[in-house]
Amino acid sequence: MESIQIIKQVENDAHQIMRDCGISYETGFMAENPFHDLPHNTGNRKRDAYLEHIHRIASSLPGLTSINKVENAVNKLKVSDWPVDDLPRESQYHLFLDLGMTMHAYFKEKLGYQTVQDLQADESTKFMPAQLATPLWKLGKITGMDPTLSYILLGLWNNTKKPGYDPTKPEDFGTIHTFTGEKDEKWFLQVHHSVQATEAPAYPHLLKAYSLCQHAFGDIPVAYIIQCFKEAALPLLRRVAVLKRMADMDAGTYFERVRMFYPFPRNVIYEGVEEIKDQPQNFGGQTGGNRQSQQVEDNIMGVVHRETSNDYRLLMRQKMPKESRELISGLENSRIREFVLANRDNQELAMSYNMVIFTLVDWGTEHDNQSFGNIGRFGETRGTGSPHLTLLHDMTMDRRDALIY
Repeated sequence: MESIQIIKQVENDAHQIMRDCGISYETGFMAENPFHDLPHNTGNRKRDAYLEHIHRIASSLPGLTSINKVENAVNKLKVSDWPVDDLPRESQYHLFLDLGMTMHAYFKEKLGYQTVQDLQADESTKFMPAQLATPLWKLGKITGMDPTLSYILLGLWNNTKKPGYDPTKPEDFGTIHTFTGEKDEKWFLQVHHSVQATEAPAYPHLLKAYSLCQHAFGDIPVAYIIQCFKEAALPLLRRVAVLKRMADMDAGTYFERVRMFYPFPRNVIYEGVEEIKDQPQNFGGQTGGNRQSQQVEDNIMGVVHRETSNDYRLLMRQKMPKESRELISGLENSRIREFVLANRDNQELAMSYNMVIFTLVDWGTEHDNQSFGNIGRFGETRGTGSPHLTLLHDMTMDRRDALIY
């Protein structure tokens, strides 16, 4: 097959993957234009009333959490006995966001814990009201995600953008919902929104390189794959600079007032869900480790992770939509690294491959520095503890080992 034919095919293949997996050329894995409200006229009066009510609660969380009235608001909700599978996909995710945030705020108020460590140490059985449990469970089944709050919901379906926004500027993004309304909670999310949009241009190039290396190695136009690596490395490098903007946030306010809403209690019974009647459920809380981006990048570039890191990566995938899990699993057959190793005498090829790997290492290093620095300042009881962060650090080391010399 001629080079020009191969290039045309891989460009079509990459576009098809982007479309099938909901990856935006503009915002990557983040929803390009998430709904800011729920539908009002679905043809089911009970559902319409519920959707209006839960959206009003989620939109009012800063006020409700400040006066401990979340439980009171939840108790006024009607138990849902209507379907959610016929709602538009965007409405399903917005409802999931409303429910997930309300549920986490409910448990923080109801249980009254002061630290993440206290919550995780509590093995007693907790009960999620059916008003929240039944629609959350249904949405979890539809999307393939754990029926709780995740980074996918908080980071990817909770964004607004200014007209003519600059993806590298967190100031140009906003949030649909917050727990506290604190500017530092908003900034934390704005930085993540900006990261997602900044890295987005890398994915068409990475997917083209992936598709290219599915062809016979002798047919691959080397100059084209080198260009793919170079084009992908630039936005991946820019996102590290965006992550550094997290320093503009008052970390003390974040850890004292915001981070406490993210964990999920142990041993929770989802009341009203017959499928798991009286069976306590355990799901992890919201964390940036839920991000699809890093697992996609690792698999495309052929990064090999140690067993403990892989176990953590599999756990994080349970927070992702099923189409993302299928994509990540499918990319495990990437032959990019194999191709570069087979042609390692081509210095420009090896260097361009390493450019991408260096950006992955730089991201992990910056994340490590921020996370372990905050543990040093605020201790381990307020957020993600050392064991999880050590796993993330190990992944960074695994990426470093992928460099080709």
